[in-house]
Amino acid sequence: MSGRDPAAVGESRSGTGWATRLGISLQVAFTGFLALGVVLLVNWLAGRPGFHLRFDLTEKRLNTLSTAALGLLDRLEQPIEIDVFFRPEAGPLAYVADDAMQRTYRLLVLFDQATDEIDVTVHDMRETLEVQARLEALRVRGFENCIVVSSGDQREVLLLVGQLAQFDPGRPREAGFVPASILSYDAEEALVQGILGVTSGDTLKVYFSAGHGERDLYDLDDVTNLGALHTALVQDGFDAAWWQFEKDGPVPDDCSALAIIGPTAPFSEQELGAVQNYVDGGGRLIVATPNRPEDLDRSSIPELLDRYGVEVSPGLVAQPFVDSTGQMAFGDTRNAAFRVLSDSMLPHPITDPLRQGDRNIVFSFAHEVSVVRQPERGTARPILRSQPITWLDLPPNDFQPDPDGEIEGPFDLAIVEVIAPPGVHDVAPLEARTESRIVIVGSADVFCSKWFEFNVDFMRNVFNWAVSRDFRVNISPRDPDLRRLSIGDSGQAAGVARFAQWIVPGACFLLGVAIAFARRSKGPRRKTS
Repeated sequence: MSGRDPAAVGESRSGTGWATRLGISLQVAFTGFLALGVVLLVNWLAGRPGFHLRFDLTEKRLNTLSTAALGLLDRLEQPIEIDVFFRPEAGPLAYVADDAMQRTYRLLVLFDQATDEIDVTVHDMRETLEVQARLEALRVRGFENCIVVSSGDQREVLLLVGQLAQFDPGRPREAGFVPASILSYDAEEALVQGILGVTSGDTLKVYFSAGHGERDLYDLDDVTNLGALHTALVQDGFDAAWWQFEKDGPVPDDCSALAIIGPTAPFSEQELGAVQNYVDGGGRLIVATPNRPEDLDRSSIPELLDRYGVEVSPGLVAQPFVDSTGQMAFGDTRNAAFRVLSDSMLPHPITDPLRQGDRNIVFSFAHEVSVVRQPERGTARPILRSQPITWLDLPPNDFQPDPDGEIEGPFDLAIVEVIAPPGVHDVAPLEARTESRIVIVGSADVFCSKWFEFNVDFMRNVFNWAVSRDFRVNISPRDPDLRRLSIGDSGQAAGVARFAQWIVPGACFLLGVAIAFARRSKGPRRKTS
């Protein structure tokens, strides 16, 4: 047996166990503090611009902004505020709209992280007073489920339905169930356009000529005037005002575009010279012809447009309309009102969104405008045409087609020109005021309040393209609850009338006869002796 003292052995073991536990505890504590320090260091480095590295491992690069967006954000020099006003959608869009909202939230995080100039605020729509106060501060009313991009006094409203995303509401079960879906998600492009819109500079000034019987710019009561157009232009970031040569002299230097809408009296030679000098200096001109042929003769519009190689016909473009019997009718002023369908629009930045969205433009009392010669330093081309069933009704207008003296359509109704000013040989559309842009429309009624509901997108596109704000050329979202029958093609309307007046009653009569005959043949029979 060993001669060692058992008590000493136990004391030695006890001492060794305590030291080991203390050492292990210190190692664990040190490791924990070291891990915490590493985490804090990594977070600090991640916040440094020079060390901020991100990796997108998604298959479709969902967490990566486009090169165009990154370039725009990198060049931002003024603060941008983005306010998000989202609430759940009702009905069939509830699920897909929520999906689009979540994708938009993630997209806004990328925008916020890409630059220090963007401040994103997501509002809780349950906080009614707070939301209302912010909307009033932004001077935005009547919008829900939208994003407001603002900088100073400039603001852009981006709607979830129609601008950030396009949706298909699907079909209910009783009609053969098809679930709602997202047709396209365009939020990044919409945000880029919104930021461009609020950073493009001060409010653009549009002048309307006055003193020659032009349509009133501020009258909202008379539907033949331009009050609704003026409201739309202000909402689109324009400042509209009158220009009268006798009082104001030459076209002001701050004029972004000059509009001459339906004059009925002549311009003096000095006024025509002032307009031409403005255009030759890189100015932008919008001209709409007066309605009545006698007003066109009195005005100086034919002389003005002749300087740019455009001829205006004295006749009015007319189209058959469908009367109450479903027949093609003539001899009435209603022949002077018709629609330009999307398939009659030629490719151009003004018309491309309208063509893609299958929108129509209403014309009334329109003249044919045609390019008879190309401008020396530019190009001219039509963008709108009437249907082949139209004819050119010559004065005196009886709206009865005359095969011997009046020609059939289609006819050009709107023309655009791009001209390099004198001394400028290369047209550079991306540089300010290096080219003149002219839009000629064959009817002043296109811009009046009467047809505003139908033509508002075309109106806005004309003015935005004229001042080189091509990024604002677009169409408003279509109301999903609005259903209209297009009667621009009179054959369609005649077919509907015949169907309603003859086919439906006739089918009901035949069905009634068949039911009566079936009941008679299956009725009780009398016994015979």
